Amino acid sequence: MTETTIGSPSGDTSKASFAHVRSPAHSSSAPASKAPANVQRTRAESRKSPSTGPSRRGAPACGSAPAPPGAGSPGERFWADQALVLLDGLDDALPRITDAGVGPDTLRNSSYLYDALIGYTYVDSCGEQLGNLGQPSPRELDASTLLHEACTHLRHAAALFARAVELDRSALLVAAAGEALGTAPQLSRARSSLTHLR
Repeated sequence: MTETTIGSPSGDTSKASFAHVRSPAHSSSAPASKAPANVQRTRAESRKSPSTGPSRRGAPACGSAPAPPGAGSPGERFWADQALVLLDGLDDALPRITDAGVGPDTLRNSSYLYDALIGYTYVDSCGEQLGNLGQPSPRELDASTLLHEACTHLRHAAALFARAVELDRSALLVAAAGEALGTAPQLSRARSSLTHLR
C-alpha cells in the first residue's frame, strides 16, 4: 500500500509581509522556509505547532472508485486513525486562533498575527486533508459528514482572516474566529464517533 504524507503548517510558517497576506486557500499547506524579520518568535514558538497532517492512500488503478472498507477492516482503521491525526492538528491550531485575539492589537502585533496565521493556514487545509483519506466505512460516515461540514466553515473562516488582514478590519477577525471556533462541537462529536470504533 502506497502512502504519502500531507504537509501541514509548522512554527516556521510565514509570509513575507503581513500587509500582503494571501488567502490561506491559495497557499501551500507545507511550511515556508523563513519567518518574517519583524515577527517576535518568543510567543509563537512557546506553543507546539499543529501536528503533521494525515497520510494518504495510493490512488486506485484505472480511475475506479474503491469499495468502502468493511467494518473492522484495516481500511476502516486506517481512515479512523488518519482522521484522528487531522483532528489532533485542528486541536493544536484552534487555540492559536483563540490566543491571537480578535481586536485591533491582533492586526498590529506581529507575534499575535503570526500565531493567527499558523492557525488559520492549518485549518484551511482541513478539507484537502480529509479528501485525501479516501472513502470512509459505513460506520465512519457520521464522522465524515461532521468533518466535511466543519472543514467548510474552517475554510471560510480562513478566507475571512485573510480579508481582515488585507483591509485592517478587526470586525472581520471577530467573524473569522467565531466561525472557526464554532466548529468545536462538530469536531468533538466526530472524535467521539471515531474513538468508539478503535
